Amino acid sequence: MNKGLELIEACWLFDLPPERVKIVVHPSSIVHSMVEFIDGTWKAQLGAPDMRPPIGYALAAPERLPLVAANVCRTWSPMDGTLQFEAYDSSLFVAPDLCREALALGGGAAAALNGLNEALVAKFLAGEGTFLGMGGALTEGLEAIRQAQLPADGIDQIIAADRFGRALEE
Repeated sequence: MNKGLELIEACWLFDLPPERVKIVVHPSSIVHSMVEFIDGTWKAQLGAPDMRPPIGYALAAPERLPLVAANVCRTWSPMDGTLQFEAYDSSLFVAPDLCREALALGGGAAAALNGLNEALVAKFLAGEGTFLGMGGALTEGLEAIRQAQLPADGIDQIIAADRFGRALEE
């Protein structure tokens, strides 16, 4: 689901249609973001598989927090290995395609799907449900979200859509 949520984020932040965002699997989790420019060049943000630096930057931008000096994050060097990417198997990982569908539905569908996912994760962490059962629950939930045709014209409607998704697992 994380890949699907990143898809939603990229589409909203950069006003891109979902078909313009390619999802790949990066087993070493070194690349946190990557973009191709119209001249064929690429830029990427690389680091250890630790979300504290990207989150720290998001909170402190344009400054950088001294996380390495404070010994609160893992370090990584580009000399430590190679970067490998693989296509994701949509038969095994259903959530990214569900997120694409939620984006296509528009309105509050993506917020509702995220809410449903949050509820499913909470239940799983509480020892209820199974990890592998989440894909089926998300698929079923998206159908209910589709039928609801949730608006998202303001923050109150987005919060309501999130609550709708969470309520699907109550």
